[in-house]
Amino acid sequence: MKKTSTLILFVLTLMLMTSCFKKEDALTLVDGNTTVTQLNMGADYNKQIFFDLGTNTFKTNEISDWDICFDAKPSGYGVFINNGTNVLAKKTGSYSPLDVTYEDTFNINLYDEQTGDLYKSAIGDWTKYVRDFGGGPVNGIFILDLGNKLLTKDRYKKISIIRSDDTSYSIKYCNLNEAKWETYTIAKSKTENFTYFSFKGLGQIVKNVEPEKNTWDLEFTQYKHIFYNQGPDPFPYKVTGILINPNHVSVYIDSVTNFNDLTPAICSNLKLSSRRDIIGYNWKTIDFGTYNYSVNSNINYIIKDTEGKIYKLRFLDFYNANRIKGYPKFEFIRVI
Repeated sequence: MKKTSTLILFVLTLMLMTSCFKKEDALTLVDGNTTVTQLNMGADYNKQIFFDLGTNTFKTNEISDWDICFDAKPSGYGVFINNGTNVLAKKTGSYSPLDVTYEDTFNINLYDEQTGDLYKSAIGDWTKYVRDFGGGPVNGIFILDLGNKLLTKDRYKKISIIRSDDTSYSIKYCNLNEAKWETYTIAKSKTENFTYFSFKGLGQIVKNVEPEKNTWDLEFTQYKHIFYNQGPDPFPYKVTGILINPNHVSVYIDSVTNFNDLTPAICSNLKLSSRRDIIGYNWKTIDFGTYNYSVNSNINYIIKDTEGKIYKLRFLDFYNANRIKGYPKFEFIRVI
């Protein structure tokens, strides 16, 4: 009971600490000064926003537009789930759709870590999930839980990833109560980091979720963060924060230097990280006495963008002019 109470308290605390975004007009200051921008992710934080530092522009889509995505690099074979809509996965240990039943929906608890590491994703290295029963290799079956907002017949999908090559993937899938596979070939995007797929209807590739991979730097979105210090087991919790573009974007976090003192000389000698959640969600906190959010403007983010240019960025506020929360405001300026 004590463990349960602690967990409930932790979840409630996180719900108060975790927040999202909203955008409206960007304000560009005079030459030589910073650019200030404010973003809007919707009342329920249902938007993904892809932001480009070089042009101060963004693209928005509904986070629920897709369920899984596929690494589009010619050598890539990673398959990732949409943690922002609470998609979960489970390795069933079965190789025939006839062997996967409703009982397999219990304890579906695999999720992606948003570091960008294939081996820390829910699906993981599916190329090793194979058995040969004498008639050739057979790929194993996963169950995907697409979220409790769907009816059971649409909520659970059996899926098997068959192959990946330089240009495409091949997958088989069906509903939980079915045993006849649907086969789908998913072409790798030549211009985006991932190819996105939705199981709505008969299944479909979702185009233009993200902009071309060379045209954006930061993704404002919901995702699962894994807490490792809240008990004996890792604790996944949905947060809203920033992921960086895996295409050549990298970041260094500085909490010592004054923002205005970050010179080109300083910024050119830093060891930047390409971990996707390096900026993350915890640049904001809450006062539990007043329940007001604040941002830590003493944290600076030095960002190398897709073009190799270096910017410094910090957050300024989490409210709009009407004191409505969910409007993170940040300033940035190119330094190199």
